[in-house]
Amino acid sequence: LAIVGGWFRPPGTVPTEVTYQESMWVAHHPRSYRLRIERRCECDMRPVTSTVRDGSVSDAWYETPSGSVALTGADRPHVMLTIEQLYDYLAEGYRKRFSKIDIIYDPVLHYPTKVYVDRIASAVDDEFELVITVGETHDGG
Repeated sequence: LAIVGGWFRPPGTVPTEVTYQESMWVAHHPRSYRLRIERRCECDMRPVTSTVRDGSVSDAWYETPSGSVALTGADRPHVMLTIEQLYDYLAEGYRKRFSKIDIIYDPVLHYPTKVYVDRIASAVDDEFELVITVGETHDGG
């Protein structure tokens, strides 16, 4: 249970649509893929691209105007995600009762293509939007 403003609040529930889309992704996702996440917020907004192989990030980099900057897990593990980890984060947001979570899904592979999150309705600048694309790896993923 969470304590919010002195009151106990039971955990929220993950919507059936999110669970369904995640199950469809798990059933049909490519073994290897390239994941690009562009974060739009009052924060570091450099897009991050990761190569995912067999469920793990094998390499990742920031995209900058002057080229790519390689990342390691020690650098920024929270930006080096798989789609499964993104679904875990969204489920946690529902359980923690984030003020607003809107998700648009890819109709074929069932991953989130656009996510809007506002953690606390009354907080300033805590909201963000993610624009997500999944593509093939150089090895044909």
